[in-house]
Amino acid sequence: MPGHKEKPIADMINSTLELQNKWNELILNMEKHLRAEFQAALGVPVPSSMMCDVYHLDSAAEFAANANVEEYKKGASAIISSVFKANWPQVALDVIDTVAGVASKIIGSGTLKVGVTADAHKLDATNQRGDKTFMVACYSVTQECSASDWRLDTNFYAASNVLAVWAPTLEHVALISRKLEAHPRGRLLL
Repeated sequence: MPGHKEKPIADMINSTLELQNKWNELILNMEKHLRAEFQAALGVPVPSSMMCDVYHLDSAAEFAANANVEEYKKGASAIISSVFKANWPQVALDVIDTVAGVASKIIGSGTLKVGVTADAHKLDATNQRGDKTFMVACYSVTQECSASDWRLDTNFYAASNVLAVWAPTLEHVALISRKLEAHPRGRLLL
């Protein structure tokens, strides 16, 4: 099953239809929560992959002991295309830093943070073709899963994540700007 790098979790979930259905329901609910939080905070829905320069939506399960910020930085770097990195290097670096910041807040120092963690902000960038306003949004909903509920020996964490980088329409820039003005330095940090 995609998203499970933790073999014991993957094996257990894949072993029974009951746990597969439970996992699917958990992820659907977490993704619904993530989308609702995104829209409430920014005033616009999560953009589609067609609208984005960078887009990644996924879910994962992980033991707390194996969580690693560097892994998230590498993952962010890998999903940013080389063309995007070449055309908008400052945006690419900001995206990697944003993902690392969110991952650091969740992973912390040994205890994973449950609930919503986010960083969303506007970024004005310039290249040889001109200026462009991007929105950078990284959202994660994390939930602790009880070992006994999943027939495991150790609790684990499930997360639904979205990373979106896009140039919003002028109408959406205005909506998002009004929402971000309520936050210090115009940056939403949860």
